[in-house]
Amino acid sequence: KDLDGNDFSPTTVTYAWQKNAVTIPGETNRYLLNVRTAGNYTVVVSSVGCADVTASVTATAAAGLPVPTDGCRTGAGVVNLSVSGASTYKWYASQTGGSSLTAGLTYSPSLPCCTTITYWAEDASSVAGQVGPTSQIGGGFGRTAATDDYRFRLNFNTGAQTVTINTVKIWAWINTAGTTYFVNVRILDQTGAVMNTVDVPVSSATTGWNAKVLPIGITVPANVTNWKMDGKGTTSIPYCDLYYVPSGASYSYNSTPTSGMLTITGQDATWDPTGYSYFYDWQISTGTVCSRVPVVATSNGCSIPAPITLLNFSAEVKDRGSNLSWTTASEKDNAYFEIERSNDRMNFESIGKVTGSGNSNSLIDYSFEDYYPIKGTSYYRIKQVDQNNTYSYSSIVVIHYQSDLTLTIYPHPIRKGASSQFDFILYEKDEIELTITDVFGNKIFGQSIEGKEGLNSFVYNNELKAGLYFLSLSTKNKNIQQKIIVQ
Repeated sequence: KDLDGNDFSPTTVTYAWQKNAVTIPGETNRYLLNVRTAGNYTVVVSSVGCADVTASVTATAAAGLPVPTDGCRTGAGVVNLSVSGASTYKWYASQTGGSSLTAGLTYSPSLPCCTTITYWAEDASSVAGQVGPTSQIGGGFGRTAATDDYRFRLNFNTGAQTVTINTVKIWAWINTAGTTYFVNVRILDQTGAVMNTVDVPVSSATTGWNAKVLPIGITVPANVTNWKMDGKGTTSIPYCDLYYVPSGASYSYNSTPTSGMLTITGQDATWDPTGYSYFYDWQISTGTVCSRVPVVATSNGCSIPAPITLLNFSAEVKDRGSNLSWTTASEKDNAYFEIERSNDRMNFESIGKVTGSGNSNSLIDYSFEDYYPIKGTSYYRIKQVDQNNTYSYSSIVVIHYQSDLTLTIYPHPIRKGASSQFDFILYEKDEIELTITDVFGNKIFGQSIEGKEGLNSFVYNNELKAGLYFLSLSTKNKNIQQKIIVQ
């Protein structure tokens, strides 16, 4: 299955894909292709100056479909591959075509050192077929948007088996080269109720009429009568128009080479009985086929299981900065977590470390305080490092911190006669006035400082008596105050 992060053009955006809240390395394109395993998949779409857009989908393993198990070894030799399922499977060296290598639930190829090869398993009980014209029929024209959208429908029947319509071919008028359009395909029952629908992206490097194959993958029950397929292109400008032929069709069209799998019985527009709309060269199949399932063999070493199971990762704004928290459900050889921060979601810097728990099978909570967050938007992620220096990244969380003046006293309380340090952050160069007063408002200390952008520090050599005091930090626009306890 391929996942689509959606098109946000003309806005410049970046994509980040995650599986079960863990970033998938290298997956930064709009599409996440060839999703083969169950899990919760999330895409985070970012653009400078805009809030992130996040969408998730849960992929589950449907009953009856084959589940692949990859194989690996270090160095040359036999690699064991397998596929589980209720059927018999044939193994191939390519995704389409070619002769089968063997049949069964397992395949054990011998690989030279340091290679990775993808093999393909296919349900041997499935039957593939084709129905309808294989190419455009004679002359025709585009439908009139939006009057003709969904108007032209092809009626069809199925036989004694459930049929999957894997692909159909269309002729589409591409108004603007390089633009991605979406063609909507619908399956309706004999009453006109929509039973299934799918949006398929199409594009072309050239304008004008283009033949395009739509991988729709829609399954239709057995023994249906007068069900329908219809669709529409993109009606807004720039548009993607679909081709309609007013004459030349020869109904009915029966599936080959197996007759009766699916039959296209006629054009639903009764005023145009020899018309043919949109869809050519239907590629169909029966059985539990989901095309061919890829199974990967490698002799370049085996991947190491994830050292932790991360349940959650969150951030929240506090008065004195940002608080990050996360929980692990299990850990294996977990050395430490490195906390990284960014102001643009692309360039991250390390701002601290938290020691891991090594090995654990129980819930463990962690936290980290960022006392000096970036003004505005901050992006955080966790780099988990195991004891062999292998690492992985968490998902990214974001907060918006608006404070433009922070003040920290260290150590505190202050011991009588000992020095103390006042740390404060400025988000622009400014004149600072530091003032200490007693509980009656009497000024005990005052000093002006030329503050710089970023972190500033002032060491105060304490000469105060034990008691309660107030430290004020003032700029031309701001004033903050904190209690000082001297012991």
